[in-house]
Amino acid sequence: MQALPYIVHFKVSNVPSSVKSQASSVFEIRYQVSVFAKTHEAAQTLADACRDAMDHYSGVQGSITFLSSSYDGEQDLYEDDAEVHHIAQDYILRVKFT
Repeated sequence: MQALPYIVHFKVSNVPSSVKSQASSVFEIRYQVSVFAKTHEAAQTLADACRDAMDHYSGVQGSITFLSSSYDGEQDLYEDDAEVHHIAQDYILRVKFT
């Protein structure tokens, strides 16, 4: 088992913007960040830090330009088998690939 706390993140979906004349280089990506910790308080503290870093972010990372990022909600979960608190956050990222 992974040492607590930890974060797992992944792309849920991506949709290209509609462009008539060519293939689009701008995408809207739904992204999930999942935080796992032994206590709900620890999970929430880490989830809040993720939100502070990601919500309303814009900038360039390598060949990706983040045009905007918006927080789209979260869900509090509890993993019974592992006895771990899990907070799943959703973000909508608008990105341009160069």
